[in-house]
Amino acid sequence: RLALWTEFHNKVGTLPDAERNVFEMHYYLGLPQTEIAKVTGLHPRKVSYLWIAATEALADELSEFGPL
Repeated sequence: RLALWTEFHNKVGTLPDAERNVFEMHYYLGLPQTEIAKVTGLHPRKVSYLWIAATEALADELSEFGPL
Protein backbone atom coordinates (compact mmCIF):
# COMPACT_ATOMS: atom_id res chain seq x y z
CA ARG A 1 0.00 0.00 0.00
CA LEU A 2 2.80 2.41 0.79
CA ALA A 3 4.27 1.93 -2.69
CA LEU A 4 0.88 2.69 -4.22
CA TRP A 5 0.48 5.93 -2.26
CA THR A 6 4.05 6.91 -3.10
CA GLU A 7 3.31 6.36 -6.78
CA PHE A 8 0.10 8.40 -6.45
CA HIS A 9 1.94 11.39 -4.99
CA ASN A 10 4.69 11.08 -7.60
CA LYS A 11 2.08 11.12 -10.39
CA VAL A 12 0.53 14.27 -8.93
CA GLY A 13 3.92 15.91 -9.41
CA THR A 14 3.90 15.07 -13.11
CA LEU A 15 0.59 16.80 -13.88
CA PRO A 16 0.70 19.97 -16.00
CA ASP A 17 1.19 23.05 -13.81
CA ALA A 18 -2.39 24.36 -13.88
CA GLU A 19 -3.89 20.93 -13.17
CA ARG A 20 -1.33 20.22 -10.45
CA ASN A 21 -1.97 23.56 -8.73
CA VAL A 22 -5.74 23.03 -8.64
CA PHE A 23 -5.35 19.41 -7.56
CA GLU A 24 -2.93 20.27 -4.75
CA MET A 25 -5.08 23.11 -3.42
CA HIS A 26 -8.22 20.99 -3.43
CA TYR A 27 -6.86 17.56 -2.43
CA TYR A 28 -4.02 18.45 -0.07
CA LEU A 29 -5.19 21.79 1.32
CA GLY A 30 -8.91 21.04 1.29
CA LEU A 31 -9.85 24.31 -0.40
CA PRO A 32 -13.22 24.36 -2.15
CA GLN A 33 -13.15 25.05 -5.86
CA THR A 34 -14.78 28.45 -5.37
CA GLU A 35 -11.91 29.48 -3.09
CA ILE A 36 -9.35 28.14 -5.57
CA ALA A 37 -10.99 30.28 -8.25
CA LYS A 38 -10.63 33.38 -6.05
CA VAL A 39 -7.01 32.63 -5.14
CA THR A 40 -5.91 31.87 -8.68
CA GLY A 41 -8.09 34.38 -10.51
CA LEU A 42 -9.49 31.60 -12.68
CA HIS A 43 -13.14 31.28 -13.60
CA PRO A 44 -14.83 28.65 -11.39
CA ARG A 45 -15.66 26.56 -14.48
CA LYS A 46 -11.97 26.52 -15.43
CA VAL A 47 -11.07 25.32 -11.94
CA SER A 48 -13.66 22.55 -12.27
CA TYR A 49 -12.30 21.62 -15.70
CA LEU A 50 -8.73 21.46 -14.37
CA TRP A 51 -9.82 19.34 -11.38
CA ILE A 52 -11.59 16.87 -13.65
CA ALA A 53 -8.65 16.74 -16.06
CA ALA A 54 -6.23 16.10 -13.19
CA THR A 55 -8.31 13.37 -11.58
CA GLU A 56 -8.92 11.66 -14.92
CA ALA A 57 -5.20 11.76 -15.74
CA LEU A 58 -4.32 10.31 -12.35
CA ALA A 59 -6.98 7.61 -12.67
CA ASP A 60 -5.61 6.63 -16.08
CA GLU A 61 -2.02 6.57 -14.82
CA LEU A 62 -2.84 4.53 -11.74
CA SER A 63 -5.54 2.22 -13.10
CA GLU A 64 -3.12 -0.71 -13.24
CA PHE A 65 -2.84 -0.61 -9.44
CA GLY A 66 -6.56 -0.91 -8.74
CA PRO A 67 -8.50 1.27 -6.29
CA LEU A 68 -6.69 3.33 -3.68
